[in-house]
Amino acid sequence: MRGEAGRLEGSRDRAANVATVAAAAFVTAAGFVQLPAPFHGDQALFEVVARALRDGARLYVDIWDNKQPGVFWFFLAGGHLFGFSEIGAHALELLWQTACALLLALALRPLFDRAALAAAVPLATVGAYYCATGSRQMTQVEALIGFPLFCSLWLSRPGRGPWAFFFSGVAAGIVAVFKQVIAPIAVVFWILAVLRARRDQKEPLSSSVRFRLLPAAAGVLAALAAAAAWFAAHDSLGALAWNVFVYPLGALLVAQPAPRIRFFASGFWFLSRCAPWIALAVWGAFRGRRDWLRGDCIGWIAAAVVILGAQRFSLWDYHFLMFVVPVGILAVRGIEAISTRTVVRVALVAAACVPGLILLAPKAAAWVPIAPGFDPEAVAVYQRAQSTYYLDLGRESAFLGEPDALPGPIYVWGDPRILLLSGRRQAVPLCGWAWEDMLDEPIAEAARQLAAAPPPYLYVSADARNVLRRRVPAILDWMKTVYEPLKTGGHGEWLKRAAAPSPP
Repeated sequence: MRGEAGRLEGSRDRAANVATVAAAAFVTAAGFVQLPAPFHGDQALFEVVARALRDGARLYVDIWDNKQPGVFWFFLAGGHLFGFSEIGAHALELLWQTACALLLALALRPLFDRAALAAAVPLATVGAYYCATGSRQMTQVEALIGFPLFCSLWLSRPGRGPWAFFFSGVAAGIVAVFKQVIAPIAVVFWILAVLRARRDQKEPLSSSVRFRLLPAAAGVLAALAAAAAWFAAHDSLGALAWNVFVYPLGALLVAQPAPRIRFFASGFWFLSRCAPWIALAVWGAFRGRRDWLRGDCIGWIAAAVVILGAQRFSLWDYHFLMFVVPVGILAVRGIEAISTRTVVRVALVAAACVPGLILLAPKAAAWVPIAPGFDPEAVAVYQRAQSTYYLDLGRESAFLGEPDALPGPIYVWGDPRILLLSGRRQAVPLCGWAWEDMLDEPIAEAARQLAAAPPPYLYVSADARNVLRRRVPAILDWMKTVYEPLKTGGHGEWLKRAAAPSPP
């Protein structure tokens, strides 16, 4: 009898292992299809900053953007490991997301009635992410924080001691290094852990503080101290402090709230692309097993909703990627609750994957011709076919590579993909992608720097011209005295230096 039970258990373990390998293979294949995907403007800026760091620039001193340092370091690591290109950044993300998928599948096995069902979690999370996203959403901060947030959740599960909570805090600190406003989601996990300990173990609050909350806080501080040490070593700790503490408060006064239609459009994007998983997650939240994992996932979603509302100045579609991991876990819990029959569960997982596969299929078809070797010319053709911006901005900036073009860095008020496609450096530290939400003092400093050493070429998009007209109209007058129109494209205007510099 015992031998029969052992064989049955071994058979289930083998089934779980096979299912996990299959799920990991699918996730890897979906991510591999996305390797040469073109950058959107945000990712192009991350790449521009990463290349500047590679060349010795100091973050927030020699080159500036309002994002926290984590995403720039991520692109820097991707560049060093796999090359400074779209493929390099996406290759590191593929490793990151695959590791997340494997952790989800293996860690959650004991929390499902069949270990093999846990293998569906990577499909509902990382697989759904790769199927749903395009160049605008891929490799955004909200796409990357799911991994360390789940680590923080898992390390604070019932039965864990102080060291687990310390490393849970380290994972939360990593999230803060990527985006500080998202890190409080981990605090929800710790609060729920304290409440469970008081309810189930009658643990005094003082013990919870000593053995849970204080170690978690120490872990956060350890991660943040490591990041601060990097800036101290690069003589830029003060610039980091300004970017983390001063800029966000000042930006609240100058930033314009996002139009309401953007919130609905972004929400519709997420709902339409992940609808089957969301529907199953709702079922899992209300009818699934009631345990600590369900509570933490619901807490994650609730905290993310609050954080989403706090970002009322942006509300872009990629912000909804904060929900991918908890929704995916609850979706598989929903499948578990619907039926105990293996054939029904497999059918539900397959049906939920179909919409994502339909979205991924055209990208896979276009990717097939360039897959052998990823020839740079073939990749460039693929990217221009996938992104009209790569096509248009590449054509409009092609003159910068001609023999008679003036050498030197340029300045772009508009899409950072121009810097990426042209291969030119940015003339002053402040990125022209962020002037709408920038404080007056850095804008004035950037204007002084441009006046002191006018770059040979300026690019001004139509949207950026409106921002300059509203925020710093004097700089438009300065342009007229120093620059002359060179060419106008579909997205903006190029100006060429034509006169001696004069102050704005």
